Amino acid sequence: MATYERISIYERICGVLKDNGIEYRVINHEPEGNTARGSLLRGHPLHEAAKSMVIEARRKGDVGYYLAVIPGDRRVHHKLLKKTLGVEDVTLASKETTNRLTGCGIGAIPPFSFNPELQLVVDSNLLENDEIVFNAGVLDISFTISANDYLALVAPRLGLFTKADVKELELIR
Repeated sequence: MATYERISIYERICGVLKDNGIEYRVINHEPEGNTARGSLLRGHPLHEAAKSMVIEARRKGDVGYYLAVIPGDRRVHHKLLKKTLGVEDVTLASKETTNRLTGCGIGAIPPFSFNPELQLVVDSNLLENDEIVFNAGVLDISFTISANDYLALVAPRLGLFTKADVKELELIR
């Protein structure tokens, strides 16, 4: 039997969803890491995409990491995120740090943290959707689940820390 570390992110998510009785759909598609183009490939509105990114946060010399999950049609508003987290500064983590903390490349990160160093923070706008869609740790497989089931499962810190992402919206026009 595979050890925890050797189980793929996709398999971990399947296991968590099955163990908790959560209904889900798997979508196989062409590899895509861009949220807007991925939403087009998967055939759902951009706002249903759960875009996940690793944030490095600093407070009084201490560094912490957060997995920020936002709707696909929005982007992080740094001032609001700092306020939500109660920190002095926030930046996107490096590709190396992101990979170390998530086991995924940029664009493939699911809205789940399997690493105790990575705290989950979700923009409340995402939960206005009935369903959310997200990559499964790889660029060519995605999941669709109920937004309410997601919220109940992960019990994240919630906040309003995004603004409309004009660039993403232009990609789908």
